Amino acid sequence: MSKKEYQKMKEEEKMEMTFEQATSGLIAHAKEEGQRIGEKRGEKRGEKRGEKRGKKEQQMEIARNLLAEGFSVDLASKVTKLSKQQIMKCQKVLETQ
Repeated sequence: MSKKEYQKMKEEEKMEMTFEQATSGLIAHAKEEGQRIGEKRGEKRGEKRGEKRGKKEQQMEIARNLLAEGFSVDLASKVTKLSKQQIMKCQKVLETQ
């Protein structure tokens, strides 16, 4: 039973209902609402993770391009805001290609 249906009932009908009958619809509504909220949170988290991952990949690509053009590890680190260790990993990848 939905909340609206319950509100439309007469007082006598409400009193005759068992606790289980009265709350079953409300519990179902609460579950649906909880799922909806959870889905929205999950979508937001997924979007943030995707954006973060994409930004990281872009920074790595810029670092690889800088290194391929002969720029130093220090400069690539400053430009991309990646650590020198991360830049050196890019450099190793370039050396193996």
